[in-house]
This record gives sequence, C-alpha cells and structure tokens, in this order.
Amino acid sequence: MIRLLVADNHTISRVGVCALIAAEKDIEIAGEATSTTELMTLIHSTQVDVILMDVGFDNHRSVEIIVDIKANFPEICIVAFTRLDEKAVVIDLLKAGSDGFLLKSAGKEDMLTAIRTVASGDSYLCHEVSLMLLQLLSPSSENHTATYQDNIVTNRETEVLRLIAKEYTNSEIAGKLFISLSTVDTHRRHLLKKLRVKNTAGLVKYAIRQGII
Repeated sequence: MIRLLVADNHTISRVGVCALIAAEKDIEIAGEATSTTELMTLIHSTQVDVILMDVGFDNHRSVEIIVDIKANFPEICIVAFTRLDEKAVVIDLLKAGSDGFLLKSAGKEDMLTAIRTVASGDSYLCHEVSLMLLQLLSPSSENHTATYQDNIVTNRETEVLRLIAKEYTNSEIAGKLFISLSTVDTHRRHLLKKLRVKNTAGLVKYAIRQGII
C-alpha cells in the first residue's frame, strides 16, 4: 500500500486529488496539508511514502521544504505539481531532490502513474516537462563538452543511461541490452555515483545536457 500525503493550499485541488485517489486499492491518503507546519507534523506522526506537492505550496516555499524533507526523510518520494511557465522552479526542484513532475492539467491516469512510479523507486517526468528540460539543457544552449566524462562513463553505461532517460524500466532495459536485471541495477548505481546525482531525474538531466538523447 502506498501512503500518499497531499500538500496543497487550494482546497478544490486538494479535495479533487483525494477524490480521484479514493477508489484505488493500492494507494491510501495518509493526510492533507495546507501549510509547512501541517506537512511536517504529518510526516513525523504517520507513515508517508509519497508526497504530492503543489509547487506554490505555502507561499512558494516548495524548494526549501523539499530540501528539508530529503535531508531528514530521504525515503519519502515527492511528486511536484507544476506549470510549463514555471521553468526556473522545475530546475530548482530537481536540484532539491524532487522525484517527479506532473502538470497541473494532467489526468487521473497520469497522476496515478507518477505516484506509483516514484513509489517503486524510479523518477517520473511528464512528457511536457521532459521537453522543457531538453530545450533548457540541450547542448546548443550551453558549453557542455568539457563536463562530459567520457573517461569515466563506459559505453555500456551510456547505453543504459540513454534508455533510462527515455523512461524505460530496469526490466525493459535488461531485455533490450540482453543483460540481467541485477546488471542494470549495478550500472544505475555506478551512474548515480559517477555523475554525482541523487536520483533518476538527475540522470535524465545529465543525459539531456550531454546530448545523449
């Protein structure tokens, strides 16, 4: 069972999310928060697996809040509700450690996919946010050649990274490259360590910046 906490100042939005989740057998609403105080109280008092947070939460303090949560509760996954005009915030949230991004206009199935994906240990970037990052971090937008660690990242790791960035699961990557699931896990761990990123979203950001996808 995935224990979900909804952090949103807007009552209609918060109640709507909870109503959509109510019928799901594998997701349970662990609580609702309208302020940082409520959010942290719930985190300390109940089991929380995933937080669905509006990027404008508590007077746009979402970046600061996510940094705090990840520092003290790294096991909790966070999906941020965002808008396409919040480009700078998306980058800041990636750096803060957000595990997923979902457009506020997303439908129920996209929301459920995002929640289940991060709960399983992967990151979730909706298609629109992926394209936005591609535009912001494409090779043509900055000089990246000096930072590409060709002498560190192996050819096989680059193949794995490319498939991760294209949103393939570990099992799908194993099938495409004809390697075992444990080998994919090993490559993923090595990439996280070598590239000094925290999660899959960090790997995707790197792959986009280096023109790997």
